[in-house]
Amino acid sequence: MRRSTLFVVLMTSVVGFGLFQLKYEVMKLEGQHKTIHHSLKKSEEAISILNAEWSHLTSPERLQKLADKHLEIVPVSGKQLVSLRQVTGECEANQTVGIQNRFALDQLVSNVLDDEGRAALSLDDILGGIDSE
Repeated sequence: MRRSTLFVVLMTSVVGFGLFQLKYEVMKLEGQHKTIHHSLKKSEEAISILNAEWSHLTSPERLQKLADKHLEIVPVSGKQLVSLRQVTGECEANQTVGIQNRFALDQLVSNVLDDEGRAALSLDDILGGIDSE
């Protein structure tokens, strides 16, 4: 045999073996591709189902029915609306009354308790003082 023929046979064998390896590598990659594609389709279907569920759960009509059923909310009436001046005026008045009540309570406690925190007056003394007023 000639050297050129031997070279051609050897090169053909190497190329054939390379193509054989390449074919099986491509088949393996196609299998991975199918698995990934199938997983992707399942994920897209799950997302589609979840979007439909979300649309149903957040529909305004459904939420209104649930609010009517479970919450006791009534529409706002005109009597419930006040001006900002009314609100701030009531707060200032409540603070003044609160300070006055606190002062009266402090005086009462100081009259009832002595310096060491013991009762300086008996219950009869306190009630007697209230009855005489």
